[in-house]
Amino acid sequence: MGVNFSLIHGVYGGPEENWLPWLKQELESRGHKAFTPAFPTPEGHSLENWIKVFEDFQKDAQGAVFVAHSMAPAFVLHLIEKGLSPKHCFFVAPFYGKTGDAEIDELNSSFMGAIDWEKVASASHYTCYYSDNDPYVPVETALDFAKRLNAEAKMVKGAGHFSAATGYTEFPMLLEDLLK
Repeated sequence: MGVNFSLIHGVYGGPEENWLPWLKQELESRGHKAFTPAFPTPEGHSLENWIKVFEDFQKDAQGAVFVAHSMAPAFVLHLIEKGLSPKHCFFVAPFYGKTGDAEIDELNSSFMGAIDWEKVASASHYTCYYSDNDPYVPVETALDFAKRLNAEAKMVKGAGHFSAATGYTEFPMLLEDLLK
């Protein structure tokens, strides 16, 4: 029997962008279910609105494996605080707090409220991927995020923000880790 995966895009993203369509196809071709909700962004981009969209996927999310990109790991942490129990979370270019880009910081502000790091750290297993040249998430930020969750941190050289703009329409390293 296959595993349920929830693939969560970030701000300005969608389920058909970057490496998400490729990953969904790869997982489904191996007999797994991959849910790729489309969250409102940038219009309607708020924690409250994302939680409303996610409610349709809630029943398939308990015990699922989560893959979240960019701002989406902060969203997943809020879900965990509200009782979500994922099997494992794989966070790509994760951050919590301000990026220094005023427009992005304003859009993400509702996602950056207080997190009970101790509670979320004990609720799942975590793996974080970060790049040495991410224009939004400095290495120190990604490593701090991983440390707060007692996560395994994996550096990927030259991956930028793991987006199609930096050549990330496929992510074989992530797929290999998901299938372990």
